[in-house]
Amino acid sequence: MTESLFSYFQKHFRLISCDSEFQTVAGEMPNVLCFVYKDIITGEVWRCETSEEVKALPFDYNSTCFIVYNAVAECKAWLAWGIDVPEYILDLWIEAKNISQSGSGKTKGFNTQLNVARRFGMPEKYVMLEKEKDTMRDLILDNKSWSSKKWISILDYCEKDTVLCGMLLQPLCAAIEEKFRDRKIPHIAQQMLCRGLAKGYEAVIFQNGIPIDLKNYNKFQKDWKKVSRKFQIEKNKILNVYDDEGIFKQDKFEQLLKDIYLYDEWPKTQTYKCSTARKTLEDFEERHPKIKLLRAVKKILESDRLQGYAVGKDGRSRGDHNFYSTITGRATPSSTDTPFVSSRWLRSFIKAPEGKVLVYADFKHEEPCIQAALSKDKNLIEAVKEDVYMFTANAAGATKGVNDPDRLKIIRKQYKEAFLAIGYGMGYRALAGKINRPEIEAQEIIAEIKSLYRDYYAWIFRTVQMFKIKGQMTTFHGWCRSCKNVRNLNTRKDHRSLENWPIQSHGAEILYWTVINLIRDDFKICATVHDAVLVELDDDQQLEANLTRLKNKMAVCAEDIIGQKIGSDGCEMKNVIRGYWQQEDDAKALYDEVMKFLNEVE
Repeated sequence: MTESLFSYFQKHFRLISCDSEFQTVAGEMPNVLCFVYKDIITGEVWRCETSEEVKALPFDYNSTCFIVYNAVAECKAWLAWGIDVPEYILDLWIEAKNISQSGSGKTKGFNTQLNVARRFGMPEKYVMLEKEKDTMRDLILDNKSWSSKKWISILDYCEKDTVLCGMLLQPLCAAIEEKFRDRKIPHIAQQMLCRGLAKGYEAVIFQNGIPIDLKNYNKFQKDWKKVSRKFQIEKNKILNVYDDEGIFKQDKFEQLLKDIYLYDEWPKTQTYKCSTARKTLEDFEERHPKIKLLRAVKKILESDRLQGYAVGKDGRSRGDHNFYSTITGRATPSSTDTPFVSSRWLRSFIKAPEGKVLVYADFKHEEPCIQAALSKDKNLIEAVKEDVYMFTANAAGATKGVNDPDRLKIIRKQYKEAFLAIGYGMGYRALAGKINRPEIEAQEIIAEIKSLYRDYYAWIFRTVQMFKIKGQMTTFHGWCRSCKNVRNLNTRKDHRSLENWPIQSHGAEILYWTVINLIRDDFKICATVHDAVLVELDDDQQLEANLTRLKNKMAVCAEDIIGQKIGSDGCEMKNVIRGYWQQEDDAKALYDEVMKFLNEVE
């Protein structure tokens, strides 16, 4: 008889479900109240109210697999109590998401533990009502002490979640096994364990935090309101979009767009006014320096605190990275407490501690390399051995007879924008706007790129068609997108999403496998940024050797996932920072100006 997925885990591990209760404080590790553990097979339960009780539990961590629902939460709690992240974790939230996600716009909360339990038909007595859960959350989060009776109710609540989590493992394993019938049980199991460990190590990254200049950060928090009007007046001399009272005026904004020749193509609202939505400003900020400045100024002025940071008492900013939160598996860090998804000038508050360096290590040309590895396109394989975007421009004849370095940079940028935009399914009209060239020229560039890399585009077309036939597509390592119950897959938006999915999902797997292996190798990761990691290293005699080790480790991780190196040398160290974060000129200038105003405050 063939071994089932559940029996595989049962055979190789002691299966322990667990849950914790804690209070959160922005920028800090959680204040842990308790843990509850249950042996899924024997039914034995342990209630732990101190870290010492957890450390004394009779578990062999070399042979115990912890079953959790949202591993990053439990791992934060373990770390806060001085307990290392265990090697073997199954995160049932990830696995429930992986077998159900289709991009069909499921309602928020579709994969909460309670909703998944209801879908699997768990007995009602084990599935609490949402009202009960909300009441218990309020009790935990809104109090500093509890009566004996209420404390027991918190432990009971934690135990209920622990029991339900354990009950979900077997039916979820059966559903996973059914969905991936063409895959071997040991492979499925190892992929699940890998995803669980990645989520666990997300908590390690949270604990490490991003070191910042606490003095300047506190000065901004304390004094910004006093000088924000002066700053606005100064910037308005350039933008002229605010009136004398500091009110943003639509007519002035539209005049600005006319002055910089963006009015005609600027998205309009239903009332035919130019949109001022954040997303619109973000989409257009690279089109003109004034739009980039306006976006930054609006974000600064609209904020009561410094967006992009949640700083703890130790001077480190901590925010959730939200691994696997998108349909591709890519992370979605919050812009409110993560500086790398906020305005670039904010990164100037990042500062390496004394005796340390911060290394921003980035996979070079990651997406084209993934495209080449998956499609086996010979031209693309050659292109990614060097500068893929200049290779593309040269092959298209765009650089023929051009010797001016500045002009070559412009051409490279145009072909980079076009290459990436086509990968996202962008049409020629949108591309023309993005690269600020006539539509006919954008059409020609698209045609040149698709002709040069025809094998890749043929492969991605076949991949999407097979997705429609089979009802799902997966990465090499088991991340899945389904199309069951999706009525319409023929819109342009659907095709853009489907064509982009294999590239982004493998990119996510490269990052998470890199995170696992770097942390195992004692690298201190402070943040992840799309296809890059921010690593803190000692500034000592071993620095060069450690930089080489970091680079080699990242190259191996990419090759593990897609069978091919990323670029000719794996990755590049974009920034090796001693002291303050190194910024682009315009971002650094904005930071310096903000600090100039703040330093004028007595």
